[in-house]
Amino acid sequence: MDATGNVTDWATGTGVGYGYMIFYSDNTMGGFAGYRWSVNSSSVYSAEQRWMPVGRVFLG
Repeated sequence: MDATGNVTDWATGTGVGYGYMIFYSDNTMGGFAGYRWSVNSSSVYSAEQRWMPVGRVFLG
């Protein structure tokens, strides 16, 4: 990784791959409500069932 945070070299391997993660918000409280692992997944996990640290980076 260089000084700006960009990855400059990649290691090859089997890894976990890539995909989508869907996040849900609570419109009433404005917070994180839950997630699912894929656009094709029917399993939705609430924040109470499986907590996950979630944040947002603001570069403005």
